[in-house]
Amino acid sequence: MIAIVVLVAAAARGEEKDRVVFRQPNGASIGISGRIVDYNGQTIEIEMASSGKQRSFDVGTITKVEYTRSPNHEAGLEALQAKRWDEALRWLDLALDQELRRWVRREILALEVQCLTQLGNYGAAGDKFLTIVESDPDTFYYKHLPLLWTARELTPDDIIRARQWMESTRAAARLLGASFLINDPQQGDSAAQVLRKLSSHPDSRIMGLARGQSWRTKLRQGQVTDNDLRTWAGQIESMPEGLRAGPYYLLGRGYLATQHPLRAAQAFLWVPLVYDHDTQLAARACLEAAHALIAAGQTKQGQTLLREVTTRYADTPFAGEARAGLKDAGP
Repeated sequence: MIAIVVLVAAAARGEEKDRVVFRQPNGASIGISGRIVDYNGQTIEIEMASSGKQRSFDVGTITKVEYTRSPNHEAGLEALQAKRWDEALRWLDLALDQELRRWVRREILALEVQCLTQLGNYGAAGDKFLTIVESDPDTFYYKHLPLLWTARELTPDDIIRARQWMESTRAAARLLGASFLINDPQQGDSAAQVLRKLSSHPDSRIMGLARGQSWRTKLRQGQVTDNDLRTWAGQIESMPEGLRAGPYYLLGRGYLATQHPLRAAQAFLWVPLVYDHDTQLAARACLEAAHALIAAGQTKQGQTLLREVTTRYADTPFAGEARAGLKDAGP
């Protein structure tokens, strides 16, 4: 994982001084100072402080990036980390208006996607994510792609937006649209067809997420088999690490559907324990893991997870469900 170090925020862009540390083939590290011109999913471009010339490096060699954020950017990030989503959005909007660096604008947009997702505004989150992809098709923010992994009531605006996404030439947009409409009575068949095509996409991120999304149809129709679950588990292992949260959640649902509560709990727990960047999904998965353990006769372990939901995810709707579960279980 790349270490991100933020220097004292500069009020003026001219005060910025960036530093990037790289890992050399022999294992040693080297630091370069200058100005980061661009930083995307493939390369980082730096204007060297020593010569003024630009050099490009593979992002896979980077171990640390040091750069400045504006005060509004800092305030937005602080509010986000405190789960004050609305406040974070206000600060981040101000930061975005002021920010000229393309690569930092993408970071701010990714933070806004997180806030909007936690607030349940998946439509606006999707639009912002697609702005990131338009700027950097190879973006490393794909783990924040606001797909739907559970049934959700869509607004008329959501449906219109999703139909437009499915007609896009961009794979990420089609994936988003299909995710929104896979359970729609009118558009579900079209969405399923889009997912089938994307399941063989050359981009492993699109391919893996499309395959995961397609599992929702089998779960809804009650057609999951043990063989399906073995296939799903293997496909998850081949997905990029940061994209496994939703697929693990659906794997857990599949194990429940086939009467394997302990395996369901194990699958669910990958989300809050390892892939917890989506707080709402992590809270839901932790709650369902608790219920699965209780159903399997492991009541104490299940109650421990219920208490975890009430504390760690106290700001989510699932905390109330967990408290009710603890109350029903008695002392």
